[in-house]
Amino acid sequence: MNKLYVQDRDIAVPGEILAVGMETFPGMGTCRNGDNIIASRLGLVQIEGRTVKLIPLSGR
Repeated sequence: MNKLYVQDRDIAVPGEILAVGMETFPGMGTCRNGDNIIASRLGLVQIEGRTVKLIPLSGR
């Protein structure tokens, strides 16, 4: 089962669970921890197909 906990352009904080399930893939600024995709930095969520990534809000 696949579930998104965020919508496109939401703000995510480090450690926040963005999605659960193996059908969604982690992108830049996110990582997988078991079945969870979590934010690794502060940023805006960008959902592209089945990939969840973050647009960083910091200067890096």
